[in-house]
Amino acid sequence: MNWADIIRYMERRIGDEADGNNGINVLITGFGPFRDHTVNASWEAVRLIPDRGISLPSNLSSGIPVNLVTYQIPVVYKSVAHIVPRLWDKHQPDVNTITFLQSEIYCLQSA
Repeated sequence: MNWADIIRYMERRIGDEADGNNGINVLITGFGPFRDHTVNASWEAVRLIPDRGISLPSNLSSGIPVNLVTYQIPVVYKSVAHIVPRLWDKHQPDVNTITFLQSEIYCLQSA
């Protein structure tokens, strides 16, 4: 799937307000404390997103609401397998991102 496919999907998903669609649902999760990490960087990054906001690509119609849900997942791997599907069922995300802490740091930046 490339960006053009994603844009086409989002345009179809958004549809017409008459269809009862109320925007794009975005679910972003981070993890809670883990071992000697009393503050998990994944959650620290995720918790800042609502204050900073997110925006849609410029080639989508303006004025489309983005319904953002952030959630901190406990670092108990059995719970992840239980919690994440329940979050999907509850929020029906069009976009889902799970962030996590890793020993190496990677950064995505926009131009």
